[in-house]
Amino acid sequence: MTRSDSTAASPREGNPYANVLVTTPKLADDPRIARLSKLLTSPEVAKFIREHYQGSVIPVDN
Repeated sequence: MTRSDSTAASPREGNPYANVLVTTPKLADDPRIARLSKLLTSPEVAKFIREHYQGSVIPVDN
């Protein structure tokens, strides 16, 4: 399967598949988890994803 095939097979709207950041209740308030969450949803990471995955991965837009 090529990147374009996977993009066509997984439309953005209504797509039930997503990567999420999950932690344990014990680590929910850990500053490292908060920092990771902030970085994963940053404009810089979104730009990296768009440039390197060319539509086969869609970043979170904040």
